[in-house]
Amino acid sequence: MSDEQKPAPGPAPTQDPAPGPAGKEARQQERRRVRWRALILHPDWHNDQTHIINVSESGACIVSPDSRAVGSPMRIVLFVPDLKQSGKVMPYMLSARVAYSVLSADGFQLGLQFHKPDSAAVAHIASAMRR
Repeated sequence: MSDEQKPAPGPAPTQDPAPGPAGKEARQQERRRVRWRALILHPDWHNDQTHIINVSESGACIVSPDSRAVGSPMRIVLFVPDLKQSGKVMPYMLSARVAYSVLSADGFQLGLQFHKPDSAAVAHIASAMRR
């Protein structure tokens, strides 16, 4: 192999867990790191308490005790800080689809894309992100 054909030394490139077409970033909105509480709602009526790692107006990354298949539907409740009353939260039930699932130290990080979120929820999430 000639010097021109050898790969450049250095770390291997990493791939974002939520790539779009041709490896490009699929996210459209700004993400913010948060530590908001959430519930994962299961069809059998049991719930998993969890938290949000980051959020945007169109999705979130949450911690889950279980992995989920990419594309599978989920229902979650986000507890978004109330902007009018300190220490209070506003719960929003959202439908989402799993964009990625990655094993982490405290479970699985699930990237979720919200499915037709309520406009009031989107506005509140956007406001709380900028706080």
